[in-house]
Amino acid sequence: ISRISDAQLISVNNTFLELFGFESKDQVIGKTAVELNLWANPKNGIVILNFLNETKIIKEFEAEGLKRNGQKFWMSAYFKKVMVAGSPCLMASVIDITERKKAEAQLQEYHYFFKNSNDLCLIANSGFFEIVNPTLQDALGYTTKELTGIPFFDFIHPDDIAGTVREVEALQNGVKTINFKNRYRKKNGEYILIEWNAAPDPGNGKIYAIGRDITQREKTINELEESNSKFLKLFYSS
Repeated sequence: ISRISDAQLISVNNTFLELFGFESKDQVIGKTAVELNLWANPKNGIVILNFLNETKIIKEFEAEGLKRNGQKFWMSAYFKKVMVAGSPCLMASVIDITERKKAEAQLQEYHYFFKNSNDLCLIANSGFFEIVNPTLQDALGYTTKELTGIPFFDFIHPDDIAGTVREVEALQNGVKTINFKNRYRKKNGEYILIEWNAAPDPGNGKIYAIGRDITQREKTINELEESNSKFLKLFYSS
């Protein structure tokens, strides 16, 4: 708690001391957050001081804090104006949100990769595509709603369904998929051959898969094999 008149701290609890790395209340009482260097960015102290002059009762603020040993951490603070001994004061409740911030950063990185990858990326759950990336949509020609609205087996070539069922069952039993191939029907009726690598998450039952359209590659290999076979027949018959 700090007085609005001079922004000096007049009361802190032991959790505050532990969070910022102080040994005793005597080290902080009577000083301001700016004097104690509690902010990684000193300008944040000015932002808090501006709160003192506002009439709004509650404010929420996220910023990097600075422990006494110089270590940075992310914190979330809730500020509320209260009356203490007849004087207006600002009460702050501060929590460490460093791990949450790390998780959010990782999630943003994941979303960026998922959205911008040249591979065909998807998350499947209970026989349906739950999330598909733009590359997969472009490859098959369907919208997200069309791809996630019906079981993904409906897109697979009839001759490849049995093999795909076995692969999905293996994934559900914790076995990763490596270089599995099956054919998917495009919206125009054509089929493309996709090579998949996938991994299950036993915790949520979801399947995370990355694929590549290898239709042209397989066509080229087949043409080369056919050409080589014809050459060998001509060679041995001459």
